[in-house]
Amino acid sequence: MTSYFKNKTCLIVSKHQKEIVIAPILNAKLGMKCVSNATIDTDALGTFTGEIERVKSPYDTVKDKCLLGQDFPGVDFIVANEGSFGAHPFIPFITADEEFICLYDVHENEFIVEKMLFYETNFSTVKITNVAELDDVLLKLNFPSHGVILRTENLIIKDLFDLDEIRKCVVEMLFQQGNCNIDTDMRAMHNPTRMKCIEQLTMKFTNTLTSKCNQCGWHGFTIVEHKEGLACSLCNRPTKSTLYHLYKCKKCSFEKKNLFPNNKEVEDPTYCDWCNP
Repeated sequence: MTSYFKNKTCLIVSKHQKEIVIAPILNAKLGMKCVSNATIDTDALGTFTGEIERVKSPYDTVKDKCLLGQDFPGVDFIVANEGSFGAHPFIPFITADEEFICLYDVHENEFIVEKMLFYETNFSTVKITNVAELDDVLLKLNFPSHGVILRTENLIIKDLFDLDEIRKCVVEMLFQQGNCNIDTDMRAMHNPTRMKCIEQLTMKFTNTLTSKCNQCGWHGFTIVEHKEGLACSLCNRPTKSTLYHLYKCKKCSFEKKNLFPNNKEVEDPTYCDWCNP
């Protein structure tokens, strides 16, 4: 356990109960004393359902979330999470969940960010035109263990947990609009699959935070660049696969390259844009 974090106070900024999985890990692995405050309005930086547009990247947004708690008294660190959902960046037709977690060191004015890409997500939106389609859609979206959101062009209904209430709302929407969308509720407190991803990310993050610079010993010796260019085993041309990770110390700026981080020195031609365009 790194003494730098031990017994210091960490504010977890979340409106959606993410502290349930984040706090126990930070306490057990780093010895932090975690507190939370659900009155901090993280929705001001964007909502999944689009009432408020997220105008910045997930990376910048998670840092801004931390800063929402910077006036909270008696805090040494602030931690926040941000998720981004949609098509996998490299594999067509696969939906992915990219999760970011950030620690802001109040005293050092320093951000440390980690991210992970998950395939385990029930992120989906389905348009229906008949109430008879409802049960199959709810089953696909893992209701009732996972929440759903009903949406038309001019109406969004959240926090629906009763099947009869959902059916009533859908009937009314179909009568008014002729169709409605049923979306997965991606807010963490209503999505156990996403909550599990945040838990895994937090575990990885504690390893990042305790990783020390080879030169000065400062914590948080993190990856700052994923460099593409792993050679194709057939044509020897560079591919989009990772050649090395670049680590950089935020304290002394020492850099280190970790070649072949995925334990392979060449890439399969299947993933080469030249051999398999």
